[in-house]
Amino acid sequence: MSSYINRYSIGHAKLMNIKNELPMSSSAMNWATALFFLSYSIFEIPSTLLLRFLGPTRYLSLSLILWGGLTIGMAFAKNSQQLLIVRFLLGMVQSGFFTGTVIYFSLWYCKKEQTMRFAILFGAVFAAGVLDGILVYGISHMKDIGGLKNWRWLFLLEGLPIIPLGVMTYLFLGSIPDTVQWLDNCEKQLLTNLLLEDAGLANSMGQMGGAIAPLLENDRRIYLSPDKYEQEAAIIEPCDWHPDIRYVL
Repeated sequence: MSSYINRYSIGHAKLMNIKNELPMSSSAMNWATALFFLSYSIFEIPSTLLLRFLGPTRYLSLSLILWGGLTIGMAFAKNSQQLLIVRFLLGMVQSGFFTGTVIYFSLWYCKKEQTMRFAILFGAVFAAGVLDGILVYGISHMKDIGGLKNWRWLFLLEGLPIIPLGVMTYLFLGSIPDTVQWLDNCEKQLLTNLLLEDAGLANSMGQMGGAIAPLLENDRRIYLSPDKYEQEAAIIEPCDWHPDIRYVL
């Protein structure tokens, strides 16, 4: 939810007159939006590889801490160039967050259980839009409080809660069932067996092709030319589909 709230923030900051106070041209405002998604697209695959190296828990916590810090940094930008650089970096640190969340679900829940979690995850997008509007309405009335403009308060209040959330993620979110302390050995083994069994069903379905392949290799008809295949098919295929014809022949 906080990810999508953060994405909308630059548009709300524009309504709070950030364009004139930094100042920023219309082109710079467009780049502030575009650079986020540009870096998001560029670093999505490298971030996924880094996630594999660090593990979901460490990657997600690091992403949240950096992401909160960069959001706070936007509150203290002194010119458009600084804001554009921070927006680009923000897209980079958020690029693997959604992928990491999906992977984390797969480490804890069976496939049939993941459906509801994904529904809640996507439902948070709509909830973010509602909550964001309420927060922005309140923050828009904080102009010059503490000597900060309201758009600076917007970035500051959106970034501050994310850093402790990242710390809590690192401290309390276990990577896999075997590593957590709040499950006993029996519960860990039970959950691990359920996940392995669920993965085994998927693997067995994927291995069906491997079981069929030797049968195809023994069928010489797949190596025939189209003309030769048509000649044999006129005789053999009716026998394959009709046992009574095969019996007569």
